[in-house]
Amino acid sequence: MSERIQLCGEIPEPRHWPLTPMTQYGCIPGRTEPLFRIVFASSVRHLVGGEFADGFTGYRSVPTYEYIGDKWIMEKWVSAFDFTKQTEVEYKAQWEDPETHLSITGPYPRNGAYQWVWTFNSPDQIGAAGIVAALVNKAKYNSSAANRAAIEQAQAKAKQDRFQQNFAKMKDSNRVSGIRAANIGGMVKAQKSRPELMDARALGLPTHGARTIKPSVGELQVAGY
Repeated sequence: MSERIQLCGEIPEPRHWPLTPMTQYGCIPGRTEPLFRIVFASSVRHLVGGEFADGFTGYRSVPTYEYIGDKWIMEKWVSAFDFTKQTEVEYKAQWEDPETHLSITGPYPRNGAYQWVWTFNSPDQIGAAGIVAALVNKAKYNSSAANRAAIEQAQAKAKQDRFQQNFAKMKDSNRVSGIRAANIGGMVKAQKSRPELMDARALGLPTHGARTIKPSVGELQVAGY
């Protein structure tokens, strides 16, 4: 059987998010590769070993995150022990087939491995990558629920900050341009009727405390909504 065994399969490089240099969030100890990486979930693969239905015996790469689908995710590099929670001897004793010497979970990751830490539901959330990295780095001191809540709050705050910045720019533009309602013969010209504006909550926009922000149609357009 040994001549039919492929000792180590190939793992194709996943698709990386190209717009954020991940080394700014740290490098793997003693190496130049980034500690974190943002990759397209469906492009990430890992090795499994054994005898396959087509007669091949060896290691093959298979999708790692089929349950996530086509979304961008953040992964963090961890040591082999942190990834498997076992020494190499313990790992082989549990997972290695005594005849083929293949492990169904793949070879022991002596050089460490990247593991999932966060899923970005849309690309515009990747702007919070630094916040995610910072929280993950201190995750051993926090609960996973607390980390997730903190990240979601940070993302919501970032969205609100962007809205407020655009809103402020629109206000400044109005003051410079001198926009005001037309006044004819001492009477303010009637505006064309328009449907009642929905409030911020109904539009999915941020609110401040108990007071709901209710911008006008023009303000929403300038703010990018």
